[in-house]
Amino acid sequence: MTSAPHVKSQYATLSDGKKQTLLEDTMWSAAGQVVEEKSGNGVTTSYRYEPETQRLSAMSALRADSTLLQDLDYGYDNTGNLISITDNTIATRYFQNQQTDGRREFTYDALYQLLGGNRARECW
Repeated sequence: MTSAPHVKSQYATLSDGKKQTLLEDTMWSAAGQVVEEKSGNGVTTSYRYEPETQRLSAMSALRADSTLLQDLDYGYDNTGNLISITDNTIATRYFQNQQTDGRREFTYDALYQLLGGNRARECW
């Protein structure tokens, strides 16, 4: 893994002159993809990619105390269109006789144009 020549950290100077850390550290893969970012608030976000296609396959975010904030899995069809995003931190629930969960699905037409999607099993 490498960090050069990409942005590794980032800071902002507040109006009172104090320096605020926005991005503490970033790790990059040999392919130039972000593998891990540590934010100024201590949240660490990790990214995984499909070895064959280099498409993002998963992303997770942890607080400094290791509390899981987000755990996303990405699914693609054979042409590379994003067809699903699943947030594994959302439990399946039922509301108004409908199942809701953390899965979003997307559909495409024959020209690979996005037709629509649903969010957590509810249309949007």
